[in-house]
Amino acid sequence: MLTDMLLGIKDAIKNKMIALSFFVITASLLIVLVAATLSFKDDLSMTEGIGYMHLVPIKFVDEKGDEGKNILEKLDRVYKDGGIATFTTVYKSSKITTNISVLVCNGGEYIWILSKKDYNSYFKGDVKGDIITWKQVVDDLVYQGYGREWLDSFSQGEESICIKVKDNKYKRFEDYSISILDIDSIVEGTYFSKEDIKNGVVDKFIQVFKDSSFYLKVNKINKDFKEMNFIISYVLIYVIFIILEIISVLFIFLEHIKNKMHKVFMIHITYGARKRDIIIRNFAMSFVVISADILILFYLNRFRWDFAAALIMVISLFFLLIMLIANVIATLNDDFLSERSDRQ
Repeated sequence: MLTDMLLGIKDAIKNKMIALSFFVITASLLIVLVAATLSFKDDLSMTEGIGYMHLVPIKFVDEKGDEGKNILEKLDRVYKDGGIATFTTVYKSSKITTNISVLVCNGGEYIWILSKKDYNSYFKGDVKGDIITWKQVVDDLVYQGYGREWLDSFSQGEESICIKVKDNKYKRFEDYSISILDIDSIVEGTYFSKEDIKNGVVDKFIQVFKDSSFYLKVNKINKDFKEMNFIISYVLIYVIFIILEIISVLFIFLEHIKNKMHKVFMIHITYGARKRDIIIRNFAMSFVVISADILILFYLNRFRWDFAAALIMVISLFFLLIMLIANVIATLNDDFLSERSDRQ
């Protein structure tokens, strides 16, 4: 069996133009199928909610007035009820002056996100708080209903260290260097879960900016199936025709291989090969092509093991099954193989 597989790999190398043509067709279909399925999945999993938000100044903003302080106080009260927000601020100490990333969590907790190097060099012992990992932060917030993808976009890498601040000097927005013009960055970095929306936290958030110098622009996410309908109407039909084309091309491919390698197969049979050996030999060629497809798509997916990677494997195995069936049918119907089989 191993010998037959090695011979099949050599056949693929010898007939590289045929193998390359088949590779291009199968790789193209794999890419379309994976992209369409991921789009389809996103449409199905999409939920209505609050999307991107930002502030638009509608009148003169007095940076030295009390409006900014009042807004920050109201925001503190809102985040104690629900919602999470991120912002960047300046941290000053005797050791360093630097920007730090801050995550305001549901319940009003403040978490600083630092690199391990900066924490050990400048922050260790200076700030009261519990040290936790970024993974712990994410897992806890995901459990509460917040989006993992949104949180991952805020990550600073696996080496991040998080400080759950206990020091009362850093437990309110006004304890940080935030001007009234910086409040927009907090708004843009705010995320609400479905539970927050249900409990009216978003309405409280909107009320914060009522009668202020800003207009809060909220982009609501409405669930629709336009992309899904396009996939069903056009892409699915295209995929069906391509699959039929691949099946027909596969038979042509096998027929061409058989004609081109007739003498090679006859020699193989003369030395005792059976139908099973020829099937394994031809299938090894198909396996080489699909393996190259998988490698290319895994490269495009950055070699991550996720839903897309699993989808690539499932579709590839489906292709291999089609190839095996076509290979068996073509080989069993082969005249000179039948003659050889009858004599044995």
